Amino acid sequence: MIEHGFEPVQLETNVYQMPSQSGNGVYTVLNKYKAWFCDCPDYTNRHIECKHIHAIRFWQKLKAKLVAEQQQKSQELQAEIEANQSYDNFVCVYCGSENITKHGTRKTKIGNKTRMLCGHCNKTFTLESKAGFEKMQVTAKMVTVALDLYFKSTSLRKIVDHLDQFYERHVDHTTILYWANKYGEIISKYAETLKPELGNIWHADEMKMKTKRDEWVWLWHVMDGETRYMVANLITKRREDDDAKAIFSKAKTHTQGEKPELVITDGLPSYHNGFNKTLYDNKQTCEHVASSGIRARVNNNKVERLHNTVRERQKVMRGLQDDDTATTFNNGFKAFYNHIRPHQGLDGRTPAQAAGINLKLGRNRWMGMIQKSVEHERNNDAR
Repeated sequence: MIEHGFEPVQLETNVYQMPSQSGNGVYTVLNKYKAWFCDCPDYTNRHIECKHIHAIRFWQKLKAKLVAEQQQKSQELQAEIEANQSYDNFVCVYCGSENITKHGTRKTKIGNKTRMLCGHCNKTFTLESKAGFEKMQVTAKMVTVALDLYFKSTSLRKIVDHLDQFYERHVDHTTILYWANKYGEIISKYAETLKPELGNIWHADEMKMKTKRDEWVWLWHVMDGETRYMVANLITKRREDDDAKAIFSKAKTHTQGEKPELVITDGLPSYHNGFNKTLYDNKQTCEHVASSGIRARVNNNKVERLHNTVRERQKVMRGLQDDDTATTFNNGFKAFYNHIRPHQGLDGRTPAQAAGINLKLGRNRWMGMIQKSVEHERNNDAR
């Protein structure tokens, strides 16, 4: 029937109209409950698949074949366009060299991609590859979406479902955790090299965290009051003088020796002793004030709000594996909090922007931060 020009009409999903071969009428064909039905006399009397049902099934297969052929031609045309274009504006994603040449094509699940060969490091990559995302089986955008959802307190299983729904790619939840640890470490190393312009008041506080091994650890934070910039964070097993000294020393190192005029903490005695060993001097250029509560005239509410943000993520994770895992996560979270997450109290700016660090990361701040981190590491290796 199809070869004689009788083409079916699709009314809605799984409902079709097929003209009679004699030209005297139109029959309705329905696919329901994994079975085919037709209102023609042949099917009504015999209850077996009629020629109209066979014609619809043949038409569906033919249509799918034509669509596949069109997609294949489109991919071949795109590959030909890429083969004829100039590659002067591209550089190697591994070493940054401009000495690259076309090196065949790579077949992927989303189509054929032009493969390039670097004459300097002798590595291959595709034109779609971005610095920091080489040899990935998924797009860089998928990775950055997963990272953003992870650090915004979305569970791993929900991230898997999100990627499956909107990107039609199934990724195991352990892969997402691997991405978070990998890229969290990459951007945190780069972020530590950036010097912020901070205000005159720092806030320091600690919060208790539980690991999945039923061990309690302490997470310390030092935050700048004016810019909300997280100057330092640290995981310790105790709250002794040496622990307070360590967090203040880490904050002082990140600011390259610069100190505020005032440090506000709670009444924990370790803060006073740690402050005297690291930030106090005879000229009293930096003072320490121990606040007495959230309603006190001088309080620590800003850093307490930071703790609530951290607890949102910890609640979803139901604890961290151990103190080493906690350190890895919090280093990545610090870079996310300072450079990627916009702050309502800063009119939508990130704390890093408020502190004079404007990296121009673009709309996808995760993508921009990762690429700048990789380029910084590559430049250091080249020296």
